[in-house]
Order: sequence, then C-alpha cells, then structure tokens
Amino acid sequence: MLDHVMAMTHELSPAYLHALERYRKDNPHTRLGSASSEGGFPGYNSGIMLVDIERLKQSAVIKSYLERSVLYGRSDHYKFRGDLGDQDLYTLIAFDHPELFYTLPCQWNRQLCQWWRDKGYAHIFDRYFACSGRIKVYHGNCGSVMPSKVKVN
Repeated sequence: MLDHVMAMTHELSPAYLHALERYRKDNPHTRLGSASSEGGFPGYNSGIMLVDIERLKQSAVIKSYLERSVLYGRSDHYKFRGDLGDQDLYTLIAFDHPELFYTLPCQWNRQLCQWWRDKGYAHIFDRYFACSGRIKVYHGNCGSVMPSKVKVN
C-alpha cells in the first residue's frame, strides 16, 4: 500500500454525483462524483476497508480533518453535506488527498444497493454499478437482498 493510509472500493452508485450537485454546477469540468468507468472519482464505500492503523494515527492530514474548522471549511468548499457517516469523511479527504487511499477492485465490496436507480439516475446508474469478474465479498447495503446461492470455485 506504499504510503496509503487505507484502502476501499469506489462507491458503486451516483450518491456523490448527487451530493456534489451544487459544486459540479459551479465546476463543470470536475471529475469528482463521476463514474470511475469515465475516468471520474465516484467517492469511496466504507463497507470493506483495509486500514494501516499506525499510518492512520500518524497522519497529520487525517488529524487535520478531525478539526471542526477544517472539516467545515472543506465541506463548504465542495458544497457538500453527506449522510453516510465515516464514508463521507473518507471521500471528502480523498477529494483533496487521493494519495492517502488505495482503491480496491470492486469485487472486494460488491455493493448490491440499487436505490439510486429509481431516484432520477436510471440513465447513468449502470455506469457506476457495473462490476465484472468473480465477486469476493457481497455488501448488502441499503436493505438489498443478498444472493441466495453463490457458486464458489
């Protein structure tokens, strides 16, 4: 993980496209919130995380985001108010400091939630949700149904 503090998969929904709507309107060339399949950064999903605890404890950047003034300042900069807890914090930090994060392949956190598909994003949902290859870990987020039969090789 080189100098990475933690590793996660990308968010497999347009949640951050939605959350960054005002920022993206003012910054039409940003890749923040865009699908990774289009070269964007869709944010992270913290359902599965690998964390180097020592690096986390030693990271001045991470510590700085725990200060109210920094957290609010960066949130205001991105016109961002999240509702996904720790995942929003990691994503916010990654907007400014992607070097602290390693992106795991989507198969390590195959999110099953399709809530955003029916919330005005059907036309682009599959750009985010696509994840081919052998799934390692299923994530039954937002009350989604876990697969009942999974073939194990």
